[in-house]
Amino acid sequence: MGGRGSSSSMKLRSTPQPQPTPPAPAVQPQPQTDANGFSDTDSAGFHDLYNGRNYYQQQNLDIDARMSLDDYLDPNTVPGSMYNFSQNMNYAIATGQQLSPQQQFARDSIVDASHNLGYNVNLTRYDHGDFLDTRLAGIGINGGHDGMSVSQLKQALVGQTYTDPRILSTSYNNFKNATDPSTFTTREVKITYRAKASTQALMPGDGPGGKLGEMLIMPSGTKGHNNYKIVDVRSSGAKARRKGGSTYNLTIPQIEVIVEVD
Repeated sequence: MGGRGSSSSMKLRSTPQPQPTPPAPAVQPQPQTDANGFSDTDSAGFHDLYNGRNYYQQQNLDIDARMSLDDYLDPNTVPGSMYNFSQNMNYAIATGQQLSPQQQFARDSIVDASHNLGYNVNLTRYDHGDFLDTRLAGIGINGGHDGMSVSQLKQALVGQTYTDPRILSTSYNNFKNATDPSTFTTREVKITYRAKASTQALMPGDGPGGKLGEMLIMPSGTKGHNNYKIVDVRSSGAKARRKGGSTYNLTIPQIEVIVEVD
């Protein structure tokens, strides 16, 4: 009798193999906006800041901050001193001296009023050669930067991180509104800060300093922010003066230091 073929002659069906589970998409951190409405992230690269007037007005500065900023921006020398209020306060902070009650109040009020910078912004500060000497001493190179080439400075300093306890005054428009920009721009060192949106900062406003397009970067450690890392050293292409020298006596090349703020 004819019958079905034996099981050995039947075509076997293949068993489907389980497919690997695709990895879950990475969870992207959501931007956080502070009480002033400034975000801690910016999708753009580092760029210049525009609409300073609107930026200033967006800040929610309380009476303590406004009073303290009036002191901070006062360009007049303090009686019995050669310097103005902010210079004396930041010098005392940098050297570990005890602040006066007025200085302590101003420092705390300004720091407490700080907020997310809100954008990835390029900020500029000009300094004397002391800035380089301090950074070099921090890695054990004493004697100062005199006699060192730009390439030697780059090799020594790139990658160095440091902190700074002061409130740093920077410019978001390269001091273009200053009565005499050369007072700032002819110093030996140009520092270009690449400040992330999460950097704690404050625009002080329209006082004698604020008209320069000023942006204050808060001290390292404030709200877990603001450590500094040197990522490049190069020639700015401009000539500069020695500390204490005339703005008309530009005899040395200006050195530009690129610093990331984190």
